[in-house]
Amino acid sequence: LLLLTEGKVEVLKETWAHHPGRNRQQRLAILEAESCLGELSLLGDGRRHATIKAMEPCTVLAFNKTQVKELMRTDADVNRAIRRLYRQRLQDTLVRFSALFKALPPEVRQALLAKCKPRRLEPDKVVVKEGNQASGVYIVLLGLLDVSSSEASAEEDSAVLLHRFSDGDFFGGISHILKQLSPGTVRTRSFVQL
Repeated sequence: LLLLTEGKVEVLKETWAHHPGRNRQQRLAILEAESCLGELSLLGDGRRHATIKAMEPCTVLAFNKTQVKELMRTDADVNRAIRRLYRQRLQDTLVRFSALFKALPPEVRQALLAKCKPRRLEPDKVVVKEGNQASGVYIVLLGLLDVSSSEASAEEDSAVLLHRFSDGDFFGGISHILKQLSPGTVRTRSFVQL
């Protein structure tokens, strides 16, 4: 976990563009002194999910993961503050990348976000199985998921990649709301936060 004590930084996130070679970086935020960085890595999968670029000379205090985890374990206020920051940053990322959330008025957006139940999944976990009905509408806060179909494959015991979901995408709505069976299996490709 990093604490920016002086200066200003830009937070950039690489977007997965659904087409090979079209990934690009998008600015998520500009942070100034007294901002924390690294909470997604700390509470998520341990990987960096954004690039931090100094916009001017900066001073940063670094806390190792073990120290912060121990402090979170022993101090309920620190634990709540870091978890609140984590959730807020995930929601900010969602609003930034999701066409659905960008289109909603702020009050509707906040009401929907308040009803969301967070799910954390490791790589290679099935979220929706082909031929089953989705149990809800899923919004990708962090990570990559692949949609594949065994029915679309001419070979037995193989599947065809149909689509890839990334930060800001949503799925399961048609299956869940219209009570239809899913045309493909949705499986996590990386650590995923829904």
